[in-house]
Amino acid sequence: MTAAEPLNNPRHERFANALVDHPRMTAQDAWALSGSADAPRTNKDSLKATAWRVKNRPDVAARIGWLREERRRRAAHAASGALSADGLEALMHRLSAALTRVHERAEAENAPEGALLKLRRTLTTHAARLSLQLHALRLADGPDALRPAGSPLLDVWRTRMLERACTCGERA
Repeated sequence: MTAAEPLNNPRHERFANALVDHPRMTAQDAWALSGSADAPRTNKDSLKATAWRVKNRPDVAARIGWLREERRRRAAHAASGALSADGLEALMHRLSAALTRVHERAEAENAPEGALLKLRRTLTTHAARLSLQLHALRLADGPDALRPAGSPLLDVWRTRMLERACTCGERA
């Protein structure tokens, strides 16, 4: 079993996640919160001793270290401006919803077909591009897959413009 895999004991996994999610939380509090709601409450010293033992188990300590490192890696990746596979997937869902809204609004308002056709074509092109990027990211399994031959800054700019295009229909 590697540190990247969840722990076999669900309570130990909840304990590790609580310690990583809330850095100021004590191990004693994290252990108390990781139990089920109907579990009998134990005294403070017992909680403290058990939390210390669980925290220092090799598998739990490795999992906590891995979760913290993963959190740092994701924060650095998010700060770099590159999108993750989850971010791209969420953006694709928003784009799909925007296409649906455009089509419904066009039918409801009897808008000029030429303008709507151009907007639909633009959104569909962006959806296809995002789909290719998502596929490349999953194949390469890394952030550089999101940066094809073009400039990384231009790619980020296009993504930001696409995000604005997806949210423009929500204001109305």
